[in-house]
Amino acid sequence: MTKHLWEVEHPYYCNLSNYRTKGDEGGCEYDSFKKFLKEWDDADMDYHLLFRWDWKVYDEGSDELHMFWILQRIGDYQYCTVKVNKEDEDKVKEFLQPRWENMKKLWEPFI
Repeated sequence: MTKHLWEVEHPYYCNLSNYRTKGDEGGCEYDSFKKFLKEWDDADMDYHLLFRWDWKVYDEGSDELHMFWILQRIGDYQYCTVKVNKEDEDKVKEFLQPRWENMKKLWEPFI
């Protein structure tokens, strides 16, 4: 049986900050997955390499999806925090799946 995205416990963590910037620089926040998609759905996967995601459950109705990107062309790190709910799971999977396929191309000899 496949786990729900919010049931996945990734080892270790990725910081919601950027060591090389001050304050909130390097991050973006969205109050819904729909608003996030308006800006990121067609983002170039080579320029914006998604290397990690975490679905965090804080309280009922206040889940967050944290996504972590390497902007390969400029060698920069960025993260996004998106308010999500469990009804968003299918749309989130639809967004993540092609990025997973892209990541697998980078590790092709090990598949």
